Amino acid sequence: MFSPFSTAALFIVAICAYKHDREECYSMIDILKGPQKLSGIDRSFIRDRMMEKSGYIGEAYFIGATPENNYTPSVPYTVSLIDGPYSYVEDGFTTLYIKTKGADSARPVKLRKKGENWYLWEFAAVLADIRKPHAEDPWK
Repeated sequence: MFSPFSTAALFIVAICAYKHDREECYSMIDILKGPQKLSGIDRSFIRDRMMEKSGYIGEAYFIGATPENNYTPSVPYTVSLIDGPYSYVEDGFTTLYIKTKGADSARPVKLRKKGENWYLWEFAAVLADIRKPHAEDPWK
């Protein structure tokens, strides 16, 4: 986790694991959070946000995934992360933005540096609602 980009991308992989094994997802996120592990409140927050969308929210952040193709990503799996002019304004922190076709704007994820490593700090926006896949949208 020497790069904030790799930490943010691995977070997407971790949330993809939720639908297969919730505890494994939490374990993966704990590693990405470094010395500050998930609290019970964090776990509840993740569980609440993953209800009804754990089958697609992680995949929605991979390139090629769209609501129209039910968030089926292109292979090889790739995450589009961008930084901006305000990404590095706070010493020891950075904010990156993860693109998805399920929302109108990229979602922020904040990372914190300790030593040479970057750890997950804030990630709530990544778990916010996105457009449902067409297969699950009764209006499509």
